[in-house]
Amino acid sequence: MALTALYDSLFERLRLTVAQVLLTEDDFDDRGRYLALADTLERLLSLGAVPLVNENDATSPQHHAIFGDNDRLAGLVASNIGCDGLVLLSDVDGVSTAPPGEPGAERIAVWDDAQQVRMGAVSATGRGGIAAKVAAARLAARAGVPVAIASGYRAESLLDVLAGRDVETVFPARGELTRRRRWLAFATAPQGATEVNAGAHAALVERNASLLLPGVVAVEEVGGRRRRPGALRGPRVRAGPVRPLERRDPRGPGRYHPRQGRHPPRPRRHRRAGEGTVSETD
Repeated sequence: MALTALYDSLFERLRLTVAQVLLTEDDFDDRGRYLALADTLERLLSLGAVPLVNENDATSPQHHAIFGDNDRLAGLVASNIGCDGLVLLSDVDGVSTAPPGEPGAERIAVWDDAQQVRMGAVSATGRGGIAAKVAAARLAARAGVPVAIASGYRAESLLDVLAGRDVETVFPARGELTRRRRWLAFATAPQGATEVNAGAHAALVERNASLLLPGVVAVEEVGGRRRRPGALRGPRVRAGPVRPLERRDPRGPGRYHPRQGRHPPRPRRHRRAGEGTVSETD
């Protein structure tokens, strides 16, 4: 409460109102709440209020499947409403090729995923250090939001970033995703992993097709239990995102729950619309 009061008094000098918004992972994982959050934040902004966003520590689980740290939370919020930009403040001037202070360490002006970087130790005051900031920045950039990582110890950092001065590390926006794809890619906690055969892999990766039941080799539930493909068969129950066990890690909403009983698919002519489809493309 004291921190909120401090922000309130600081923004009051600028004649701005602060609105505290406390979030849990369910506000992102649940599709309806994810959309409602965007509507709420956009409504607050339209009224001239400044949302002060933080995690609701009182009701959040200790194991973080989605958040991880406040940097990722910032990236998720920026992705949720499609911000014009995101600035992540650190105790260093952007991202360096090696931990600051080491010989040969140089600040990276514009991030490139092919860049060779050796991260330092985890921050003593946070959960993830500069590595967490880089991960959050890449998340937001993939969602179409340009990101800057700059020093929070310089009073003029934000002004320099907005003026385009070369004082930070910039992550250019890599492309716009639809809101649904942003939700699937970044804001959901997978409920299982699906191992697919070569034909299904080609359909998913090369043709952007849906995943069909015959292409499933095995399903791994949260917790590591592995089941045969027939365990997917059953009523059309949404099991959460299903992701193939592949390096590219595609995701999609699953139609079947891994614990459902083993039954072979019915003949195609007797199936209902969508039956036999494990996960559809967006």
